[in-house]
Amino acid sequence: MVGLCSAALSADSDYSKALQQKKQIEQMTGGKDAAPEPVQGPPASNALHLDAPMRKAGWWEFAAVTQSGTAIGKQNLCIGEASEKVYSAFDQITGEAMTGIPCTKRDFQQTADGWTFETTCSQGNLPGMGDLTMNAKGTITGDIATQYEVHQTVTSAGTTTAGTIQAALKGPCPEGRKEGDLVDESGDFLVNMIAP
Repeated sequence: MVGLCSAALSADSDYSKALQQKKQIEQMTGGKDAAPEPVQGPPASNALHLDAPMRKAGWWEFAAVTQSGTAIGKQNLCIGEASEKVYSAFDQITGEAMTGIPCTKRDFQQTADGWTFETTCSQGNLPGMGDLTMNAKGTITGDIATQYEVHQTVTSAGTTTAGTIQAALKGPCPEGRKEGDLVDESGDFLVNMIAP
């Protein structure tokens, strides 16, 4: 999983393959006419500033489940006040901060039951791969402060995938983990979301 939410359902397939192919093309062409490398952490200017609840500080688990109920992976994130300012629950849905793929549409609307969203993120046309655009739409239900679910449908490269992200606060961040640390389900460090 790359972006935990929109990217989580497609990044392991279409998007991660596309990014690997993009890097191979850049290596072969010496980077000429290639798109810029994805960013490692979220620039503050890309953060969504919604009048919405913030997640409580602590060790959060994000589990991705397919529409048929098959678990496809988990990640954990040490959340705090600083990380919420640049990488909120809504920022995770776009996947923009993790992939570096810009989003032209990030529409979130509050409803009586939670939130609805529609996003469009695109790397544009890459040689030999065509248009790499990802469209996602879905709902957010539950208590964003402590436990919520993201139900979504993601369309990329002509393939549509539906699934759920289950997010829950599990307790304080473990010793040795600092705010912004993102780890995979084996506990391997992936990236710090607020590191410069």
